[in-house]
Amino acid sequence: MKRMPEKDVGFWASLIAWLVAHKNESGYAGLAGVMALLRATYIGKDTWPRRLLDAAMCSIFAFFLQPTLQVIGSVFNWNFSPGATQVAAVFLGFLGVDWLSTKLRRLIDKRLGDSNADSQ
Repeated sequence: MKRMPEKDVGFWASLIAWLVAHKNESGYAGLAGVMALLRATYIGKDTWPRRLLDAAMCSIFAFFLQPTLQVIGSVFNWNFSPGATQVAAVFLGFLGVDWLSTKLRRLIDKRLGDSNADSQ
């Protein structure tokens, strides 16, 4: 039997160890993705590939939500509980990435003085 050097068992062990260490973040990121998928299915306006992409983006944002809130909290001397992070992640999944990007674009356009920002 020929050995395959690219099939390193240590890689899989380190990947599983990383997933176990981040199981809480992965859990609420998955929950945010499910919420985004359910919302897009309920509305029914998008195709399935777009729904899945929206759910994946929500999951990625939700995964990095806790570290981001920790950094913001350390700057302003606030404390966020893990439960608040989970609720925020699910809320992000409910609103969706398209809603968030629309709000951010309006805010940026307003800050830059775009006259078209108020009519959107």
